[in-house]
Amino acid sequence: MSRQLALQSLKQAGPWTCGALAKHIESFAGDSARAYLSATFLQPFLSYITASKTTIAINTESTYDRENERWSIPVNVTVNQLLRMGKQIVQVGGGLRYWVDSRAAGPDGWGFRLQLTLLYPRQGLRAVRARRGGRNSLKNLPNQHFWPVWRANP
Repeated sequence: MSRQLALQSLKQAGPWTCGALAKHIESFAGDSARAYLSATFLQPFLSYITASKTTIAINTESTYDRENERWSIPVNVTVNQLLRMGKQIVQVGGGLRYWVDSRAAGPDGWGFRLQLTLLYPRQGLRAVRARRGGRNSLKNLPNQHFWPVWRANP
């Protein structure tokens, strides 16, 4: 068995967003044949969004393996753009990753990522609620599934 502790923080000021995610997982009971686990995940991030809805961001997704006293530290720099494809709002982008440190058999050097995200602004949620009989029909769904990322100007 294992236990987890997770924390998050987010601050938005104008076009800037900064914050961090942190999580620790630790084995404490269970099958003794399984490996002991003690790991910490840290993800600080900083992003800037322009007037044209281009987001430039930097973050790290670092993991510290306490059992082996070893870090894995990739640093990511990404650029993403909000667009409309017909009626669908999407975010497309890409980025570079550099491994500052990793375990002996782990990744190293440079990498890249491409991204496509479908976005559903809050106005889309209102339409779904209206079709399904009002606000209470979606009461069991948490709000984070409908993050109001971007709203078109009327």
